[in-house]
Amino acid sequence: MQYTNLINKEVISIYDGASVGKTMFGIFGKQKLLKLVVNDAGSQKILDVKNIFSCLYDKIMIKNKNALVVSQNDNINSFSQKEVISVFGENFGMVSEIILNEKFVVTKIKTDKTEFLLSNIVSNNEKIIINNNSSYKNFQFAPKKKIEIEKNLSQKVQITTKIPIKITSGSFLIGKKLFRDIITPSNITLARKNQIVTLNLVNLAKDNGCLNLLINSIL
Repeated sequence: MQYTNLINKEVISIYDGASVGKTMFGIFGKQKLLKLVVNDAGSQKILDVKNIFSCLYDKIMIKNKNALVVSQNDNINSFSQKEVISVFGENFGMVSEIILNEKFVVTKIKTDKTEFLLSNIVSNNEKIIINNNSSYKNFQFAPKKKIEIEKNLSQKVQITTKIPIKITSGSFLIGKKLFRDIITPSNITLARKNQIVTLNLVNLAKDNGCLNLLINSIL
């Protein structure tokens, strides 16, 4: 299934026998398509893909219009319209298509130059970084789990821990202030306006597919 085939499609309610809007873009999280944003007479509404009855032809069919809920916040999809670069700096162009399986899980990404499997993605933030060289399959790109604490000019204490430390690509956000609330696609409030960003909040936003929203919500 191609992601672009789900965009700008009319959504039909079977029970109501009527059109309830057109799809605008998708909301991704945990490497799968979770929801579609639908334009209903100028109002943005959210359609969970679990509520899609069928989408075999040129329309998306749902059981009834109650499957649509009012959008509470702006969401940014996490794959489309991004530049793809290899770990060696080679540019593979912009994402042009996302291939999904029958459960809306992302299986492959296509650009205007090539295509690659989801397993090749090293990181996905402002740009998508891929590792397409089989010689480097086990190469570790994450920083070493070592913390150095400088107490004073004459003494340094080095702490090495075997406890797993969660590394996030959004560490530059720590210490910044939010100018709006951070709300997940499932309407869970992760943080409030004027709150200071912490490492825990960055990891929480990443786990809930809201890292891009967090990035675009700092002062």
